[in-house]
Amino acid sequence: MASKQNQCADCGYVLYLVVVLLIVAAAVITILARHTSRVRIAVLHAQQLQQARFLAQSGITRTEHFLNGGDGHDMRWETDSFSEVIPEYGSILISCKPFGLFSRVVSNGTRMRKTATFSGILGRNAPDTLSPIITISGSTRGLVIDDQTVLGGKVVLDYGPVVRGEGKRPIAGSEKWVINRPSASLPFDPGLMDTLIMNCATELDSVSKNPQAISGSIVLTQDSDTLLNRQPLAVLGDCHLRNIALEGKTIIAKKRIIIDENACCKGCSFIAESLECRSGATDNCLFYTRGKSFLLSGKHNSQFIASDTIRIGKEVSTGISTAWVSKRTAKNDTLQHGAILFCDNGKWTGFALCYSDSVQRRQLKIRGSGVVLGNNCSFTGYLICDGDVEIPKANIEGHLWAQSLTGIKEGRKALHWLYGVSIKPLNRPVLFPLCGEKPVSVQLAQ
Repeated sequence: MASKQNQCADCGYVLYLVVVLLIVAAAVITILARHTSRVRIAVLHAQQLQQARFLAQSGITRTEHFLNGGDGHDMRWETDSFSEVIPEYGSILISCKPFGLFSRVVSNGTRMRKTATFSGILGRNAPDTLSPIITISGSTRGLVIDDQTVLGGKVVLDYGPVVRGEGKRPIAGSEKWVINRPSASLPFDPGLMDTLIMNCATELDSVSKNPQAISGSIVLTQDSDTLLNRQPLAVLGDCHLRNIALEGKTIIAKKRIIIDENACCKGCSFIAESLECRSGATDNCLFYTRGKSFLLSGKHNSQFIASDTIRIGKEVSTGISTAWVSKRTAKNDTLQHGAILFCDNGKWTGFALCYSDSVQRRQLKIRGSGVVLGNNCSFTGYLICDGDVEIPKANIEGHLWAQSLTGIKEGRKALHWLYGVSIKPLNRPVLFPLCGEKPVSVQLAQ
């Protein structure tokens, strides 16, 4: 009788354990199912976001198609809202507006409930005519380089060889990388720059007619300053920026614009008689000055357009969408305006263009060097000039296009000589303006 009772007790205990195990197993299965579901949803969302990124990238590719002439468009194509639906997959929404030498683009890709965005400044690759490292468009009888000069690519001359040293010794194998052919004064039509300068000059001339223009000079030091609600903000004197962060603003000053310490400007437009960048930082901004521009210090990944001289100091750091454009003019036989001057011992990246009024250039009124490089400087990008380029000891990565070259050694200048210069092909992205021959391969600076 006792044995039967023990057996019943054991059966009850086993049954209890089985019930407990079933409850625990059910709880674990429920937890695992929920976790698996969450992981599956997270993976699905990640996939959708990645697919949205592909769609946004497709929007940039679609923009490239239009800039290449697709559907009857050109390199100045613009739109407030271009949409395209990919059946059973997603959609693309593109906004593209010219901004100086480049364009501002925003491409949104949407897949299900996920949206990805690619945005920034849109430029292009350099035209094929800039694939050599040097092009001299003017009349030459060759180029002379000293023993310390290194040329790492093809050289285009209208006539003559590249020789070495005072004795003008032939360089073995140079016939493989020296090309004799005529070249235009510029590798593209400067119409884009002419239009930009004309439009900005018109804006500057009309600032006095703005009924909301501020008389006198101002100093902006607070992001919340109510003056910034006026767009554009017109100032009849100087506009001084210090300890302030601006984004997407337009300021037109009758006299100077001064960028000073702790000023941070992004996506802004500035038009003035002259410019002083003493410090601060600018990113994807557009500057135009009718007079001189002085970049003394700071971080400036922006466009600087001037109808006069631009001077860049050694304390200035730049980025891949930096551009300097100076249009040279002559008022009489002695007074000339315009040049790009790089100081000694600096290091910069960008696109530099100095060109002349075509009529005055044909009348031989424009003289002197259009671009002057400082001693021991380094430049990455494109140096283009329809006049003379002065180049002392320097390192260049990219392309140099000029009507003539003047080498400098110990204060002595020599036409079509290079002293201690290293020029190599460009091996990193630098935005080129949206002009020149096709095909266009777009580059986005985000």
